[in-house]
Amino acid sequence: MNEKLFDLRRFYFSFLYLSFIYLGILLLILGSRVKHSQPDLISQTLLGLTGTVPAVILFLKKTRYIFEKKVYIKLLIFSQIPLIVGTVLSMIHFNYIYFLISYPIFLAGCLLLLPTKKSVERKN
Repeated sequence: MNEKLFDLRRFYFSFLYLSFIYLGILLLILGSRVKHSQPDLISQTLLGLTGTVPAVILFLKKTRYIFEKKVYIKLLIFSQIPLIVGTVLSMIHFNYIYFLISYPIFLAGCLLLLPTKKSVERKN
């Protein structure tokens, strides 16, 4: 296997498994003390803005070569934004729904960043 592809996949799966730490933190802090709450306008706006993260990643993937190590790590950190926002909103409102909404957005961004042999070898 290509050494560059192996390094990129190592970073990819490290950041992918990092998402379980957010869930663990949420379970430790909230536990069973969940409250029913209605989403307010600020929370809805923040979750809506995090929905643009996969679109930005797709745009960058189509317009430039993103599989250079420094750029790739920055994009992996950028793809964590929905999880961070969902975790913080869940802790503020004592409700898991914000995390559950932001997790598929995070997974969509991560799927776009999946390093395959074809995409890593294709350099413009």
